[in-house]
Amino acid sequence: MIEDVELVLDSLQRRELVQSHSPRYTLTGSLDEALQEEWDLTPWNERALEHFAEWAEQQRQAPEQVAEEADAILGTLKWAQQDALAVLCTALATTWRPERGEVERGRGEDR
Repeated sequence: MIEDVELVLDSLQRRELVQSHSPRYTLTGSLDEALQEEWDLTPWNERALEHFAEWAEQQRQAPEQVAEEADAILGTLKWAQQDALAVLCTALATTWRPERGEVERGRGEDR
């Protein structure tokens, strides 16, 4: 967990590395690509994938909340597919059904 996250976000905004879309933030420019080229983000991406898989399961009765995180979820799924983390990717994809705007218990085994 990051202590004083607001201070960190303020610093990133001053350096124009992120921009605020209250209450969310996005990276600016090509920082995302630069980070991926220079750092091994695998542990962080794995944590994000695990988080979203568990969180989406808990939000089954609130699909609108899951839909608000669509960009982050889809980005995480894209990374997971590229890095062959099929088990967690399938767990998240079968819980979240964007085409129907639903969060439900998937039937990935039947497909």
